[in-house]
Amino acid sequence: RKNTSSNANSTSDSSTKTEQMKKKLPVFTSMAAQYVNSGPLSLLHSIHVKRKKVKVMIRYVDCIRGTLTGYLIA
Repeated sequence: RKNTSSNANSTSDSSTKTEQMKKKLPVFTSMAAQYVNSGPLSLLHSIHVKRKKVKVMIRYVDCIRGTLTGYLIA
């Protein structure tokens, strides 16, 4: 027989870990908080907050290899 109390403990342990992860600020958000009005991350921060699409161009030295379009999640 398996002990059901150990399963309950593992479930509660995993739920507390997820609660702790939710409380932490993402790295980008904490870094961009310093540059809300000006600075190098202010543009990325405003795009992230307003949930606008971003176009990323992948390039070589002499040509463009491709592009990606999507939302900034970081």
